[in-house]
Amino acid sequence: MKQVVQRILPVAMACLLYGGSGFAGEAAGIVRMEFDLGDHARNKEVRLWIPYPVSSRDQDISAIRVSGDFAESGVYTDRIYQTPILFARWAPGAQTRRLTLTFRAVRREVERRDFPAKDGPWDPRDYALWLAPTSLGPVDGPVAELAREVIRGKTTVLARGRDLVLNPPQQGPPLNTFGYPYAEVGGEPLDFYDPVSLQYTFTVYKELP
Repeated sequence: MKQVVQRILPVAMACLLYGGSGFAGEAAGIVRMEFDLGDHARNKEVRLWIPYPVSSRDQDISAIRVSGDFAESGVYTDRIYQTPILFARWAPGAQTRRLTLTFRAVRREVERRDFPAKDGPWDPRDYALWLAPTSLGPVDGPVAELAREVIRGKTTVLARGRDLVLNPPQQGPPLNTFGYPYAEVGGEPLDFYDPVSLQYTFTVYKELP
């Protein structure tokens, strides 16, 4: 069950909490995320980063509560993209490592039917940060040759991976995405796709009208 929960996390969060423009309806619910990292080596420090929910034009986030037996916690943003992050740390020797994040989300339904046939004119300066080369995505040499072949005949704006350094900075390599929680044990990253390595549950309780 935990494997299923982890696989659907980004989709569930996106469907409930994130989106574009134009209101058609509304849904509300309580989101609960529970983490248990107690199975890892007790003599090592454990650090956990979780995508932190915030209100926007299309959603309202309230009643955020964080509880657990961590030694330290806080809410930060990364220094470049301002991605909201909930961080927690357990000191070496901790007998248990648990954290629970709950919040209420009101999500306004989004309907978009007027997709343009082609992208409008953009100033390249508007997206230069997102298309800049990174250690995970160089833009010259064989990469440039392959990119030109892939986009041959295409004119839409294409996305590219990012070098995302969390806050506080992780000891592992930069991330290409932060759609899942991320954790390190003794500075070694856990596999966030593996439900045994990084155990947590994700539950949404729907509020009735």
